[in-house]
Amino acid sequence: MQTPYKSLFIEVLVPCDEPVTILSFDGYLAQDVEWHQYPLRQGEAGFCSMGFSDSIFFYHSRLRLESNPQGGRTEKYSQAHEVFNEPVLKVHGVLNGRAIRHDFINGRDYVLDENRVYLNTASHSHFLVSVDTGITTDSVHMVISQSAMSTLIGTELTQALFEVIISSPDKTHHLGQSVTQNFRCDLDVSIPFSLRKMQAHGRCLEFISLLVQHFLDGRMDVETSCAQRQGTLTPALSEIRDYVRRRAKDRLTLKELAEVFGVSDKTISNHLMKQTGMPAAQFMREQRLLMAHEMIEQSTQSLGEIGRRCGYPHMSNFSAAFRKMFDYSPTELRQSVQMIQPNYQSTYASINSENRNRDT
Repeated sequence: MQTPYKSLFIEVLVPCDEPVTILSFDGYLAQDVEWHQYPLRQGEAGFCSMGFSDSIFFYHSRLRLESNPQGGRTEKYSQAHEVFNEPVLKVHGVLNGRAIRHDFINGRDYVLDENRVYLNTASHSHFLVSVDTGITTDSVHMVISQSAMSTLIGTELTQALFEVIISSPDKTHHLGQSVTQNFRCDLDVSIPFSLRKMQAHGRCLEFISLLVQHFLDGRMDVETSCAQRQGTLTPALSEIRDYVRRRAKDRLTLKELAEVFGVSDKTISNHLMKQTGMPAAQFMREQRLLMAHEMIEQSTQSLGEIGRRCGYPHMSNFSAAFRKMFDYSPTELRQSVQMIQPNYQSTYASINSENRNRDT
């Protein structure tokens, strides 16, 4: 597993029953952590971490600090100092509860909740996290290096995304729960870790796709309008993606795609290579497989039907292409969804009920 980290140092600021107040994670960065429990004196906390083959690092923690008898709703929990091998995109979100992230580098505080997500690009970071006491807080972090992002979405889109985020006056963004909830990853250790990791990987990839759409679709539409006025039509990437997905069953050729948008084969091929860093055939294949991944997670249709709708009439070809892209088969993903979903629903229903009761 490749990691974007050069080093990561975390200090837990609340009292612990065992001498684990200071945690240096240089060793664990080379491997996944299925579940690690912090022995807190007043409360409970734990986390899992996952590294994926495309150099995405994902971290999900669950924390509950008991209310302070001396008063005060918020308590400092931990601080972290990260150093990366190259510039990275950092994402910090909260699925339940609320957290305050204090950035030592710029001296600012960022309030994070289910609607506000922290996004930044950096080569290193130093921050402190405080949380509300008396409720369960679920936090997620995702780190992806600039080179890994370029491999996924192309150099030009990556540069544009990094520029938009770094130039933003605020580092917290209202992305909407339809985007942020893709981060949910069940922490139920009774479910095999490989299955939880499989589903988390798909959600991270989907989150990256939604992030690009959120920040860059408008910009690409404007660029397209300008090109049209200059007589060089290049459709927005979102238009091409949506059309490929609508016609997924037909397995469009480059010639057919070019004809739909009224441009030459070479024009649309060069456009896709410039926007995504991949040939048109690869782009269309990956869109069909991403669509299949989403359908397996979100529907009860048979795998055979999903394969046919995504341009794979033969299950063996569908399974082989799917495994080549995601490192697991459609059957394995469906099994993970079936195992995780009931636990996921009951776990978060319990937490949400608990937090609502506390607020009232």
